[in-house]
Amino acid sequence: MLQALGDLPGRLSSALLGAGAPPVVPDEERGALAALVTRSPRGNAYLSLEPGLAIFQHPQGVVTWAAAGRTAFAVGGVHGERESTALLEAFRAHVVNRGFRQVLLFPVSERERMIVEGAQFQCLAVGSEAFVSPQEFSLSGGAKADLRQMLNRGRARYGLWSEEIAVTDADGALLEVYDSWLRARSTGHRLQLLVGTLRLDEPFGRRYFVSRDASRIHAVVTLTPGWSGEGYGIDVMARAPDAPAGAMETAITGAISQLGAEGITTLSLGACPMYEHTSLGAEDRGALRRLLRWVYRSRITGELFAFETLPRFKRKFGPTWQASYIAAWPSVGVRALYSGCRMWGLFGPRSLRLGLSRPG
Repeated sequence: MLQALGDLPGRLSSALLGAGAPPVVPDEERGALAALVTRSPRGNAYLSLEPGLAIFQHPQGVVTWAAAGRTAFAVGGVHGERESTALLEAFRAHVVNRGFRQVLLFPVSERERMIVEGAQFQCLAVGSEAFVSPQEFSLSGGAKADLRQMLNRGRARYGLWSEEIAVTDADGALLEVYDSWLRARSTGHRLQLLVGTLRLDEPFGRRYFVSRDASRIHAVVTLTPGWSGEGYGIDVMARAPDAPAGAMETAITGAISQLGAEGITTLSLGACPMYEHTSLGAEDRGALRRLLRWVYRSRITGELFAFETLPRFKRKFGPTWQASYIAAWPSVGVRALYSGCRMWGLFGPRSLRLGLSRPG
């Protein structure tokens, strides 16, 4: 009921104002886009390869985007050989000329913030992203006590181990775990533009790590490449509802260990919506910051989205944190945040089968 009430203003607005021109299916080869995305300095750039997104091409790079009503939402970041305000300015002009009244961009890193604001977007921190260095990762120390305990329980009590599965060897077990995880989510749907899909039909450079025992797979983690092959980002983290304790910790720790052995320097554990790892300063649009703090800590929103559980889990791995921003044009305000939440799927169901088909 709360989700339906939250979605009602957006549906009424779309009905009254109408929608902008829908995205055009691109002609560009998806393999070429995947190669460009892999060079992006982020782990969640692979969201740009999700089905149904339009592609805006420019001499300075590529932006992939979705549309809802009169809002255009650039997804997966900006992909180009070098950072440039010209690409964002051209993209904004393109969608505004097609009738869109608001333009959103997510994710934006601290490093990119100056470039984005130079293109007349406003930025607001809407969460924090966790990073670990696979080469330096260790299970020793008091900060990792909880992680060690969960790993020991998984291995000693339930016989769990981690392994990487090639997509050619993947079978219905991965889809079974993923689908059961989706069905068990309290919101009844996934956050479509924040969490990718398994994409067994188009894996590109994805890697699949699982935790399992002798009988079956209990959890699956997908890694997507970025940083020109020097890093990866965790995309999907799915565990069966009846998975034993330590299943997800086993899969992630196994992935970190493998990446460290390969000399990979960066692993993003992904962003935690609304989580502030440190004080963001009074200049970060104080009224909206207070609103987001309330959303993060409120019992009402906690019942729907359980924002606090994700950073609590990721802190087990001793990560470093960086602020994650959403950018909006013409301004960041309640309307922009509401539009972003609707497109993320916070107020309504999304297709559970998107991108899950297998080849052949």
